[in-house]
Amino acid sequence: MRLPLNNLTVLSLLCALGMSMTGALGTESFEQAKRGKFTSLQTEYGPLSCADGVAEIGGTGKTGNSSLRMFGGKDAELKLDLKDVPTTEVRLSAWAERWTGQAPFEFSITAVGPQGEKEIYDGKNIKTGGFKTKIEARVPAGTRSLVFKLTAPENKGLKLDDLFIVPSIPMKVDPRVEMSAPVAPVIKRIPGNPILSVNVKTEGCLKPVSLNAVNLDFSGMDRLADIESVTVVRGGEKPEFPEGAVTFPEDPAQVLGTVRISGGMKPRISVRGNLELEPGDNHLWVCVTMKDGASLDGKVVVRPASVVAGNKLMKVAD
Repeated sequence: MRLPLNNLTVLSLLCALGMSMTGALGTESFEQAKRGKFTSLQTEYGPLSCADGVAEIGGTGKTGNSSLRMFGGKDAELKLDLKDVPTTEVRLSAWAERWTGQAPFEFSITAVGPQGEKEIYDGKNIKTGGFKTKIEARVPAGTRSLVFKLTAPENKGLKLDDLFIVPSIPMKVDPRVEMSAPVAPVIKRIPGNPILSVNVKTEGCLKPVSLNAVNLDFSGMDRLADIESVTVVRGGEKPEFPEGAVTFPEDPAQVLGTVRISGGMKPRISVRGNLELEPGDNHLWVCVTMKDGASLDGKVVVRPASVVAGNKLMKVAD
């Protein structure tokens, strides 16, 4: 993620760092693309082209309602011509899934530049379903095109989403931390009700910075003891409301930490941990699990006071 990336922005990438401002902004999540098969498609990073029947926009995405789907049945190639040729090495990331467990299956990404072709990613171990595989590759300076190659059974293939290219520079955290709060029911006997999002933005990908704490203020509540626990987890731009008897958190690797609420606790709570930030937006959701005896007339009221990233304190926009 994870990240609904059609709205991701990187706020101040400089031309000298490898890409122009236009080419560096945003992530391609294919949400704005017309659904259906294509042979040519304009993207955030340049035009995609392929033979008829090789690719389409459809299905569901890692985040959002669309993704790029490549079809097998033959050796398929999809070419992305970069509208901004990087002058230094950049990093490519995306989320992928197979929609078949059948053999054969091979997937690779090749960079094409002045020095010829260079395979930069071998995806033979991409997992089936759920966008569980994150693609990460180094794109050499001078790369003009990226070629995505797929071998898979007929009418089976690969889904790609949330394509993001970022300069290879040390990560910096934007001090302007944003928040959003949906108005939604908080349900007892369901773990992990999302109540607040804090968005921490970063630039660059080298020497990743870790999130150390999210400090919260529950002083607007009459009965803090109605809450059993508070968890901070990385997610998408929109809240994901749990349904039924689900496991929470689904991916422990995306959790900053959990605080159990006990009697007499003060309303200012610090959820601490060590969560490595990703390039771009990091939407952190404050989720609560209520006690069985919580009042049905109660409200959960919380304000984000601050976050700590790279051991530096940053205020959150009100």
